[in-house]
Amino acid sequence: MPTERRLAVVTGASSGIGRAFAEQLAALGHDLVIVARSRERLEALAVELGERNGSEVQIFVADLNNDKSVTDLAGLLHSRVPDLLVNSAGFGAFGRFEELDLDRQVELLRVNVQALVCLTYACLPGMLKRGSGAVVNVSSLAGEAPIAYNAIYGASKSCVTSFSRALYEELRDTAITVQCLLPGLTATPWAEAAGVDTANVPRMAISDPDDVVRASLAALRRGSAECVPGAANRILALVQRTMPRLLSRTIASATRKNMPGRILRGPG
Repeated sequence: MPTERRLAVVTGASSGIGRAFAEQLAALGHDLVIVARSRERLEALAVELGERNGSEVQIFVADLNNDKSVTDLAGLLHSRVPDLLVNSAGFGAFGRFEELDLDRQVELLRVNVQALVCLTYACLPGMLKRGSGAVVNVSSLAGEAPIAYNAIYGASKSCVTSFSRALYEELRDTAITVQCLLPGLTATPWAEAAGVDTANVPRMAISDPDDVVRASLAALRRGSAECVPGAANRILALVQRTMPRLLSRTIASATRKNMPGRILRGPG
């Protein structure tokens, strides 16, 4: 009797870390529901993964700032409970808080936080009833300290991190794992669009999306609550969590002061 294939749902799947999750999960034998705003990119990825791995890949075109899109996707998670939900969709806002468009910053919170919470809420009852499942919430080291000129993005990721840690504890006595993934600077189209100048950044400090996902999936197999990929990032996380707050704020302000003041969408 053939083994039933596992199902993974990945948001922000059209590029970057989300795409790397889709590719690696398909290679591991998962069927997929891949979610992003760009139908063209999703269709191309679905064909590629199907041909390469024999995976059944369903596309779900959605803008997670839109209530109907979130509700429709939540309905899918109710009716077809995944073995793994990867909340990877998100975007950032760089610049002085009062100079950035308020509506877009609220949109950032809706995508980075509200949609993630709603989708996690949608799939947990089914996972608990079945007695198995996992959720990976893609946060960021940017959420480990207040970051001037990146205030709302950092705050959104801080919320994701706190939410994921708390949920892990609530579900500790169940068969459900919630992982908080905290990558640092990663070589993705998102980072390139941000205009981040990596010329003077040591190579060891820039992660590859495939390496980030490999680390996350390895940590998931161990049932770990958190994953900080890369030795340099783990050191940075330790420093961020232990240094005095005044020093943390000062360093963050200095490093972000010259970031471009524009809104950057995540995987499309």
